[in-house]
Amino acid sequence: MGFDLTGLNPKKAKYKSPSHDLYKQDQDKFFKELEKYQNQKGTYFRNNVWWWRPLAKYVILFTQCVPKDEEQCWGYNDNHIVQEEDAKQIAKQLRYLIKTGHTKNFAREWEAKRKKIEKHNEKVEKELSEHTKKVQLKMKDNNLVPRDFPKKDHDKWEKIYSKRNHDGSYPFSVENVEEFAQFCEHSGGFSIG
Repeated sequence: MGFDLTGLNPKKAKYKSPSHDLYKQDQDKFFKELEKYQNQKGTYFRNNVWWWRPLAKYVILFTQCVPKDEEQCWGYNDNHIVQEEDAKQIAKQLRYLIKTGHTKNFAREWEAKRKKIEKHNEKVEKELSEHTKKVQLKMKDNNLVPRDFPKKDHDKWEKIYSKRNHDGSYPFSVENVEEFAQFCEHSGGFSIG
């Protein structure tokens, strides 16, 4: 799953987004034209869910540009609209945060925390693997998966799995913030889809 942001009125766009009629006629040409269009500043920004969530959180917490009643919308790809003036303010605030070193410090702290979580999760994965092997040996079935474990063993597997911290899967970088600021600045407003 990803978040695809589309500029509403991109500045300096040389190419128009290709029509779906072209897609029906010539798919190769359609995708070449789409790539040209999306590579322009302000037309398109994409993050998978792992990259988007920390970025959205950062924007919400530190730019003060997202109204409280819209914060939740940044967690869904349901085409929430961010108006041009708000997009410009987000870009301005992000550039300030980058310039002052705030973003770099945040990224360093975030990544240090994430690395600790990854080490923790490696231990959990090892424990899951050991438990799985024990159950497979006991049941004499090397292809047995946790959902097919006997209830007691399945419950133990679930208990071990619940120790996993999913925050270890969400990276954050200054470069991603810079790309997003550039997109916001040139987008003319955008939709989060």
